[in-house]
Amino acid sequence: MRRVGLFILAGLTFSLFAGCATFEEKVTPIRTPEDYYWHTEAGEVVIACEILKSAEQSKAQFNVDLNKKGILPVKLIVKNKGKESVEIDRSQIFGVLNDGLMFNAYALHQSIERVEQGEISRGAIKGAGKGAVVGAVAGAALGAVGGDSSDVGGMAGVGAVMGGLMGAAIGADSLASYIPEKLHYLSWEKRRIPPGYLVSGFIFLPKADYVQLKIGVLNLDKRELSEAVIDLR
Repeated sequence: MRRVGLFILAGLTFSLFAGCATFEEKVTPIRTPEDYYWHTEAGEVVIACEILKSAEQSKAQFNVDLNKKGILPVKLIVKNKGKESVEIDRSQIFGVLNDGLMFNAYALHQSIERVEQGEISRGAIKGAGKGAVVGAVAGAALGAVGGDSSDVGGMAGVGAVMGGLMGAAIGADSLASYIPEKLHYLSWEKRRIPPGYLVSGFIFLPKADYVQLKIGVLNLDKRELSEAVIDLR
C-alpha cells in the first residue's frame, strides 16, 4: 500500500511544473506605424516604437515587470511602403541618452540571461514551496495508507522534503526551456521586410531614459544603409 502513496507523491509533485513559469507572452494588438506617437520614416519605410516603461505595461505584455530586471522592452512596428525589400538588424538599433552615449539593444542570449537570472530562481522557489505542500499531503496519506498512525507525521515530513526538492528542480528546468523559446519568438534580432509588409517585434534595451532611438535600415536591393531616428522627447 505504501507503494501507492509513493506514486501519489511522485505524480502530484511532477504536476507542479505547469504552474511554475511566470514569464508569459500575451497577444496584444498593434496599429499602423503612423498611428503611434513615436514614429519616423526612412524613405518608404515607416517605423514606430512603443516603450514599455511601467510595470503595468510590461506585465500586460509579458506577465512580469522586465524593468525590475534592468530590461526596457521596446516594441517596433515597421511598414514597408516601397517596392524594395529592407532589413533591420538588432545590432544596428541603439538607444541614445541625453549626453549622446548609446546603448545597443541586447542580443537574444543577453536578454535570456537577464530574464533567467530572476525567473529561474523564482520558479525554483515557487516549485519548492508547492512541492513541499503537496509532498506533505501525499506523505501523510502514505503513512495513513500504511495503517500506522505514528507514521503519518514522519511521512508528511519526508514527503515535504521530497516534494520540495522535486518541485524546485522542475520549476527551474521548465523555465530554462520556456523563456528562450518565448524570447526567440518575440525578439527582433534580424528581420527582412518585403514590399507591402507590416511586421512587429521586440528589442530589449538596458533600462535607461533614452531621448532617441537610432535604427539602421538596409535596402537589400541597393545594399545601402540608411538611418532612421525616432525622437523620444
